[in-house]
Amino acid sequence: THVYAIYDAVTGQLMKYGESAAGLNRLGQSLRAQRQIRKLEKQYPGRQFDSRIIENFGSKKEARLAETRR
Repeated sequence: THVYAIYDAVTGQLMKYGESAAGLNRLGQSLRAQRQIRKLEKQYPGRQFDSRIIENFGSKKEARLAETRR
């Protein structure tokens, strides 16, 4: 389980934090964040978004707590 951040790839503006237990793709990116990025890029044509994993946790409860503190 991990906490991730989604941000505008050009400006660096933070869009949101999230937590996920869905795992990572072969590039080490959050599967959940990548799904959300595709949705954002459809919602905002011409904008590019990226994500990064902030921290990994041993349980969903710990990750949820860390996410809500951000």
